[in-house]
Amino acid sequence: MEIAVRLKRTLGLFEVTLSGIGIILGAGIYALIGEAAGLAGNAVWISFAISSLVALFTGLSYAELAPMFPKASAVAAVKTPFVDVGGAAEKILSKAEEMDVSLIALSSAGKGYLDALTTGSVVFDVARMGKRPVLVVRSGR
Repeated sequence: MEIAVRLKRTLGLFEVTLSGIGIILGAGIYALIGEAAGLAGNAVWISFAISSLVALFTGLSYAELAPMFPKASAVAAVKTPFVDVGGAAEKILSKAEEMDVSLIALSSAGKGYLDALTTGSVVFDVARMGKRPVLVVRSGR
C-alpha cells in the first residue's frame, strides 16, 4: 500500500521572484566585496556608501527625465481590432508613423513565404511597405 504524499504550495510568484533576485544579488555581492576590500582596505564600507549614493542619484535622474522624453523612454503597445476587411497593413503603418515608433513588432501565424505571397499576409505587407524595422514573432500553436 503506497501513501500519496502531496506538497503544499506556500510560495507565490512574488516570493519566488524576490528569492531569485536575492540569490543573484547575493552571489554578486560576495564576489564584489573581495575585490573592494583588496582596493579600499578597512574603508570598504565608505566606498559602498558612496556607490549607493551615486546609484540613488542616477535612479532619481532617470525618474525625473523619463516623463520629459516619453518617446525615447517608453514602449507603446497598440492593440486595435480591425473590423473592416482589408487595409490592416496600411492602418498599422499609419499608426506607427503617427506614434513615431522605432520598431514594429507583429505576431505571425506561421504561413510559409509562398503561401503569404499568394494569399496575402498582413505581416508580409507591413514588412514590404513599411519604412521602419519590423520584428516578426512566430505565434505558438
